[in-house]
Amino acid sequence: MFKIIYPEKDATLYESAPTYNTGLDEILEVGKRLGASGSNYYKSRSVIKFDMADVNSALTKYSVDLDDCKFMLQLYTSHAKNLPAAYTINANLVGDAWTNGTGNISATTAVTDGVTWDYPKSGSYYWTSGSEYKQVPAGNGALATLSNVGSFNATGSALGTFVVSSSNVNVTASIVLDASSSMTEATVVASTGSFNIDDTVIFTSASLGSTVGGGTDMTFTLDASNIRNNSSLYISGSGLGGSWIYQSGSGIYSSSFYSQAFFTQPGMDISESFSYRPTDISMDVTGAIKTWISGSGGFTVPNAGFILKFSDADEVSTAVAGFVRFFSRETHTIYVPKITMYFDKSSFNTGSLSLFDSDSYTTYTKLKKEYKDTAVSKIRIYARDKYPQKSPTNKFPITTVKYLPSNTLYSLKDAATDETIVPYDNIYTKVSCDSTSNFIIMDMTGLMPERYYRLEFKVVDGYMEEYMEDEFFFKVVR
Repeated sequence: MFKIIYPEKDATLYESAPTYNTGLDEILEVGKRLGASGSNYYKSRSVIKFDMADVNSALTKYSVDLDDCKFMLQLYTSHAKNLPAAYTINANLVGDAWTNGTGNISATTAVTDGVTWDYPKSGSYYWTSGSEYKQVPAGNGALATLSNVGSFNATGSALGTFVVSSSNVNVTASIVLDASSSMTEATVVASTGSFNIDDTVIFTSASLGSTVGGGTDMTFTLDASNIRNNSSLYISGSGLGGSWIYQSGSGIYSSSFYSQAFFTQPGMDISESFSYRPTDISMDVTGAIKTWISGSGGFTVPNAGFILKFSDADEVSTAVAGFVRFFSRETHTIYVPKITMYFDKSSFNTGSLSLFDSDSYTTYTKLKKEYKDTAVSKIRIYARDKYPQKSPTNKFPITTVKYLPSNTLYSLKDAATDETIVPYDNIYTKVSCDSTSNFIIMDMTGLMPERYYRLEFKVVDGYMEEYMEDEFFFKVVR
């Protein structure tokens, strides 16, 4: 089964127009362009964000587990120019929130009310800095952000939020006391203490006890058992052209406060390679969706969307140039970017039905001519003998329904353009069966209204594959 989700916002960041917002452009661009001087290449990257509430709603509605789903990011090419034979596009997780804006690259005067190459977000903590930032758990699902600090002291006068600051660098961040933390208690000491910037620190409220009374500022430190070094998720980027989350291979990550052996965090290394093939993007982003919904090490990883760019190697390579332009969410075509969510809700129980005769059969459906774009519909597929024969016990064999085998799959196409919307998949597009007939369940909510669609079926019999491309058409209406 599938569910189509459309983006809530997208824009292109142009290094050649660093102050221009493009939030209302009909195009997203990824690549490099040669500057007017003919000596420099200027990069273009695109940011796109999907609402995870749509994913959570589908998980609840269909009672499916996130681990049983697959998510495919799809973008459709408007045109491409000067591309090499082989290149790679990365989809990194954006490191900070951003505003879509109302600008357009063709505007005579720059509109600066949203994300740009220079200023992805007004007042942004990560993207306006020229240095690398470190995110560390701060309790209660929050993340503290610290930078350029060799050591610091934490002071406060009450339970709650303590301010972490550096005496020599103007950087502050909040650390929240967390009574439910699995870490051991912090030790309050009389003298000022300090710890390293790479340390992951969580304070428990129980550790402060009565020493907080009187409203007097106190200074405290931690013993070694309370410190977990080198948390593995970082915010990267120069502050220009976007920032993204990456994972340090030398860090420590776990599902319990970053305190166990290192393993790879899903969603940190998403890419698609192109070599003598169409330039449309069809990228598996399942790891990213899981990270945004499930978090990392017990902490939330905020969903700020994807940043699409040439791979690091391609961006710096003088042998790789050119660009691809994709349709954006503002396009007035059917080629809107989307994430297709796949999950298996099939079942197969034939009851008293007999298996079809693979040498002589025909199929038909009871498709309606039209379906509402809010509908979730069961579509039945019937198989019968192509040349039914009467018998003493069956005088009307033309009405005898037989079932297609359990490895029958379906695909969905746009009837006008023949574009494949949902491809055949051995797990997620299986045809179901009950005691009445075969059937599929289709969620119409993500299909473009006022268009015609066509169903196709594939029957696998050993190494034989047979396709049913009969007139299985229907229309989705508002």
